[in-house]
Amino acid sequence: MKAGSPAPRPVPDAVWFEAFSAADPRVRLMLRLAAEAGLRRAEVARVHCRDLTLGPAGAELLVHGKGSKLRVVPISDDLATAIADGCASGYLFPGDDDGHLSPRYVGDLVGD
Repeated sequence: MKAGSPAPRPVPDAVWFEAFSAADPRVRLMLRLAAEAGLRRAEVARVHCRDLTLGPAGAELLVHGKGSKLRVVPISDDLATAIADGCASGYLFPGDDDGHLSPRYVGDLVGD
């Protein structure tokens, strides 16, 4: 018997706003990527400067998802500016896991 898909567990707005207001700028950007673009923590960890592009409808982000699948997600100009401002070169969140933060550490930062 195949297991069913788990039910979504969205964070209540009040909890998200409280987390956002208490977070430092780096964690705020992580929270925005999750909330506004729907990225998982592993996808947040792997955002690279070269993934930010301009498409026909505006700013887009190339997301490196599960199973090495790629997808393009439209994002707001404000979020695109925040990503561009946070990107020097390379990964948006540099770390020791192949050059970026580990998904677990992103989860820990956001969870705190």
